Amino acid sequence: MPLWLEITRLVFLVSIPQTFALLTFCFSFLHVPPKNLQRRLLLYTVVHSVYVDILYYIVPVPVHMLNSICASIILCFIMFRDLKAKQIFSLLLFSFILGSIMDLILGILSFYALNIPDQKTMMSTSFYQMLIALYPELLILWLWSWMIRKKDSLSFKRLFAAVMNSERADLTKLITMNGVQSVAIGTVLFLLSIGNENKYGYITIISIFVMIISLLALAFTIFLVVRTQERAVRMTQDIYLGDIDQMFASIRGQRHDFLNHVQVIHTMAQMRKIDQLQQYLGELVKESQGISEIVNHSSPVLAAFIKAKITVAISKSIAFTYELPNRWDSSDTSVKTIDIVKILGNLVDNAFDEVASLPQIERIVHVIVRHEEDGLTLEIRNKGRVLNDSELARIFLPGYTTKRAGHSGLGLAIVLERVGSYNGKLDVRSNEKEGTVFRIVLPQQEALAVKSYG
Repeated sequence: MPLWLEITRLVFLVSIPQTFALLTFCFSFLHVPPKNLQRRLLLYTVVHSVYVDILYYIVPVPVHMLNSICASIILCFIMFRDLKAKQIFSLLLFSFILGSIMDLILGILSFYALNIPDQKTMMSTSFYQMLIALYPELLILWLWSWMIRKKDSLSFKRLFAAVMNSERADLTKLITMNGVQSVAIGTVLFLLSIGNENKYGYITIISIFVMIISLLALAFTIFLVVRTQERAVRMTQDIYLGDIDQMFASIRGQRHDFLNHVQVIHTMAQMRKIDQLQQYLGELVKESQGISEIVNHSSPVLAAFIKAKITVAISKSIAFTYELPNRWDSSDTSVKTIDIVKILGNLVDNAFDEVASLPQIERIVHVIVRHEEDGLTLEIRNKGRVLNDSELARIFLPGYTTKRAGHSGLGLAIVLERVGSYNGKLDVRSNEKEGTVFRIVLPQQEALAVKSYG
């Protein structure tokens, strides 16, 4: 068969379908895809496939690998200039890993199912047999891409956003280790496909290297998990200690205010200002009743929490309102009170931070705790700026924060983890009319085994 016909067959029947399906899948993980994505991907695919496949028949395999990688990087930066460099490199790394896995599966199917002995035979006399194994792979990839785009799978997109948008050095190290592993595995696959007599020696060395990198990556992952848990515990303890300090400060302030009230009452009585005294006493009784309702609530923990947050709200001139069940019995729910406080505490603190920069009249935060048929419902509302789709996709990622320096970005990640431990539901909506609303439903379950940092 003429060389030009072999190149044409490889480009149009293998490279273009495979590259286009692979990139479509990878780009489907972007929460906000670039404009005219399909056209740009098609142009990228055609240029890359034609250029790389022509050189496949001319240059040695190592040069071909390096050339393919360089061409991918250059074309991505040209075609997708509106993406950040970290996004581009993350997408390329993802596509390379996935491509290596697909090539490995294709090689196994070709060798064991289709009896194709090597890559040379695959690309010549058994070319059309190889397509029988390749196209089902591409079909599965297309269907998966379609599901991610149409079903709006935020869990996949959040995972990928953690890679592309995280500024944490630890995660970058872990990604680098995985990238090195992928490159090494890809090298092994290419060595298996060529007829070099020394290839098995190289494969042994690379395999040992991959095992060492894998063990290091596993150890580093365990270290990150343990350290994140410790940071979460410290952060929770700091929140509780801060709330307790604020509550004691509030009690001392009330004692001081009580003395002032007694002096005012005594002076007004001496001055015979009876009408003004009655009005003053009415306001004082109303305020005392509100405090009494909190202090005498059937859940001392929730009462202390609400009282502490009221103190913080007053200091920040925030209108903080709440709705609690009239009666609270711990036997009514399988949810631990400490977890309720963790969830509410992080969400209320987050709401306070959001409204702090607003005009005083707009600083409104409302908390709802109630028992419903489907479980315990927690709802936190606050006015403020509307969160866009990109922020909604990333706010629960550990380390992600839109606030000033000093915030760890772990608060909402802890909320998500606690809700997940009870198999609960967490919905977030943000619009001009309602502001930002977090709604959590924790199902009532008997003897539910959950983990707790408390």
